[in-house]
Amino acid sequence: MKKIVDIDKLFEKFFRSRLLAEKGKYSEEEWLEKLPKLYSEFETTPLKELDGIAPLNYYDDEDDLIGAWLSYVESGVPLNDYLLDAVVNRVDEKEIALLFTEDAKEDVLLSAIEVMRRKNSKSAFNRYIDLLFSKKVCHHVKDEMVEDLSDYADEVAPAILEKLSGKEASSMFAEILSHTTKKDERVKRILLDGLKKGNKVPEYAAYLVNYDDESCLFEMTEYLSRVDDYVSYKELKLAVEALGGNVTDERDFSDDKNYIRIKSAENDSDKK
Repeated sequence: MKKIVDIDKLFEKFFRSRLLAEKGKYSEEEWLEKLPKLYSEFETTPLKELDGIAPLNYYDDEDDLIGAWLSYVESGVPLNDYLLDAVVNRVDEKEIALLFTEDAKEDVLLSAIEVMRRKNSKSAFNRYIDLLFSKKVCHHVKDEMVEDLSDYADEVAPAILEKLSGKEASSMFAEILSHTTKKDERVKRILLDGLKKGNKVPEYAAYLVNYDDESCLFEMTEYLSRVDDYVSYKELKLAVEALGGNVTDERDFSDDKNYIRIKSAENDSDKK
């Protein structure tokens, strides 16, 4: 397996040596303009730190690309694009999908997600869904998975809804399902029930706007009359109006601490 090398530091060394060799020849702005050309030169230059191989070709004969890639991730040395590109282009996505386990380290999962994105692969989506149910997986990883699953909400919705059968849906699943374009009574119920729990009204108001189903308006408007904090009321009112609803009642939130804070900030801004 190839040794672990910080390619960024090698380029810094390459650049510094060029600066010293041509000191005073170019202005700072001219050096900045030359950076792309210098980097192209760097990546095709054989380097002693890479056993006489150019960065661009350093991983051409690497047999254990997954091992080399994970050695960087686990060591904390910045992962360079040459190795990452080799993994993306030469490692089967099914092999990478096997890395998505609840016992995998956070950095490994995040890097594996990046590889799957570069591959434009959906092979691990079922594993993503499973890991969203796991208490062992950190929220940073789950947030990235939710982002990718949301882009393919219509495709992954059936699997999510099947796994949610009989279970309470977390806001992560609500976010994914809110991006579906095919209307489904089960999705509607997840979003409206989440709204009515009361502790995440602004979040679920946004999901309902994403979902864009006018049939939700009756329950949204009805629940709006029971919302007693300013921020939640404002966000839900905006969501109702975004879906074509009309809110006519005026509510007094002058004693609400968030209302006081927001209005104070607005007044300060107007004075500037």
